[in-house]
Amino acid sequence: MSGTTTTSAAALTNTTSVVEGNDGMFREIDDNMAALQANIKKAMAVLNKQREDLNRERSTFEEMKSKIATVHFASTIKLDVGGRVFKTSRGTLTKEPSMLATMFSGNGIPVEKDEDGGYFIDRSSTHFDTILNYLRTGVFLAPSDPVAMEELKMEVDFYQIRSLVKLLSKKTFKWSSPTDKDGIFYWIGCEKGSTTYSDPTTTRPNLVKVDQSPGARQTLLHPEHGSGDVSCSDARNKYFTAIFTNKWLLCPNYYSLSYNTGCHRPSNWTLSASIDGQNWEVISNHTNDTALHSQNRASWPIKTTHKFNQFRVTCTGNDQASGGCYCFHVSGLELYGALEGPDCSN
Repeated sequence: MSGTTTTSAAALTNTTSVVEGNDGMFREIDDNMAALQANIKKAMAVLNKQREDLNRERSTFEEMKSKIATVHFASTIKLDVGGRVFKTSRGTLTKEPSMLATMFSGNGIPVEKDEDGGYFIDRSSTHFDTILNYLRTGVFLAPSDPVAMEELKMEVDFYQIRSLVKLLSKKTFKWSSPTDKDGIFYWIGCEKGSTTYSDPTTTRPNLVKVDQSPGARQTLLHPEHGSGDVSCSDARNKYFTAIFTNKWLLCPNYYSLSYNTGCHRPSNWTLSASIDGQNWEVISNHTNDTALHSQNRASWPIKTTHKFNQFRVTCTGNDQASGGCYCFHVSGLELYGALEGPDCSN
């Protein structure tokens, strides 16, 4: 019996040793697998980096090849514009829809060379280099002289370069401070910057007018604090609307408003915008806004990508006094952003 017991114990000891040995072997395999996976991950990272570098180099090479082909090997065209000779490529002249593209695409107006091997265009050459450089680079450098700008517009209109026609029909108004004089309505009131300010709804009704709901009595576009009617009334849901009366559209990015004197300062209102006078989008919402409580004029950013031609300020609640007082003494609405339409760049 004791011999059997001894044999069993020995067998158990041997079995335990084998299991422990196997466990050690499995741990070693797991460690080796983990190390292998880590090495594979590092190798893949290196390969991905090399692939990205290769793609970047290939893209750079293709871009350079394209530029070299355009600059050095494209079909060269000589233009005689009003007696001044310009040399450029067919690719530049046909880059986008225009009269020039129609002339030199080979599919439009047949054109013939003159005795010097060029193509004569009976127009002033003064601004043609600006037009040609725009076609080459896509960058437009506007002349600072207003007379030169008008001359350039005439030439762009003649050549019908669509993107440049559109670019020249835009004007950007950049906000700098609540009291600046860089906004749209001030610009209109100064006859597009040529005179001292007058109410644009009086001097330029062909460009802007103001509508208001019954009972609203403010002078909305006057730029100065303290202007307009200061009578007190329940102004809830009453509004003032500034409307471009021509074909101008504005994508606004900032606006300013003034406290207009009176019993209490405004706290709750909205600025909404529309393109048809029926559907309105709230582009600035003010709930218990204290910006005009301690100062007479303030500004707010507007986040929208839409274009509008009508802008409405609406009282939506109590004024600074709260407690059932709903006066709304405001004036001096001013807008900023990208304006586009006929003659708006003047």
